[in-house]
Amino acid sequence: MYAARGLAKRFLRTYEVPSLEMAVLRDAQAVGHAGLVVSPMLGVLDESWFAANVKIPRMTPLNRLLQAPREEQSVECAAVTWVGTFEPHKINHYHFHAEHLTALLQVEAFAAAKPDLQVEALVPSYGPKQAEIVELLGIEGVHSFRTRGSGIRARELLFPSAVRQLPRVVEPLLASVLQRIRANAAARRPHAGQGPRIVYVSRLDSGIRRMRNEADLVARMRALGAEIFLGRNLSYLDQVLAFRDAKLVIGPHGAGLTNIGFAPPGALTVEIFSSNFCVEIFARLAGLLGHRYRCFTQPVAAVDPDDPTSWDLDVEAFLAFLDPILNELYATEH
Repeated sequence: MYAARGLAKRFLRTYEVPSLEMAVLRDAQAVGHAGLVVSPMLGVLDESWFAANVKIPRMTPLNRLLQAPREEQSVECAAVTWVGTFEPHKINHYHFHAEHLTALLQVEAFAAAKPDLQVEALVPSYGPKQAEIVELLGIEGVHSFRTRGSGIRARELLFPSAVRQLPRVVEPLLASVLQRIRANAAARRPHAGQGPRIVYVSRLDSGIRRMRNEADLVARMRALGAEIFLGRNLSYLDQVLAFRDAKLVIGPHGAGLTNIGFAPPGALTVEIFSSNFCVEIFARLAGLLGHRYRCFTQPVAAVDPDDPTSWDLDVEAFLAFLDPILNELYATEH
């Protein structure tokens, strides 16, 4: 890590990249897209993201999922690609890529290994942005089956390991997902102008873990020549291309840092943490991508009891931390 100019900070635990596995259930039934699976031998298998951490009952009435489907289709082979409640207008950018898209890539690999078998991927009804993302990824050899109001009975029902992610585990196929999307985006718009070298990924439009003084940091980032990235109003293709030439990506921890996967090989990510929320997801993703990684952790400060996840950044301390990084970036370009 030192040789790669990384900074260990709190990330001292050993980490093994999880294996890619495909579980198979025989003669099983899937109801809806939320991963409710009924097996004649096992009964109701799962109605949550992580079996022991049931989320659906708190987020949406479970009875709706337990009702008999209005119609049912029998197929030879189907694959669950999303486990948990899918709400297109709320779905997290990171989890959509890290769980659903990596599951689709696993299913694609399985279908390629079994060319005589038609595989139906059980997918939710996408919102416009999710549909654009899946189209740009370009899954081949797999049919999609949207399960709104219907069920499916499969002789073989597949469970890719990507849909069973444990907290803070980074699926190894996520790097492949992001790099394929980056290549497809470049092929769509090969003559686009050069993008920014430094990109700051803002959370000004986020309602959770707010950096209360982020507007001050954004102004300083602009003064240093950084492009300020807010992806909400961009097409997905434009969002990907915004990172195409980035040598340095900076931002507070959040789903927007998933976009480091669209930066070129050797890019450096600088992640900013509050004192009470420090997780290693993007450090691990940077490692899978072959990128360099640094992080800055804000020292402990007073907590607002009315908004305990919000925090203030010591902007001057962060800029002092960033200064030698910028100097190295400019030195390598001249």
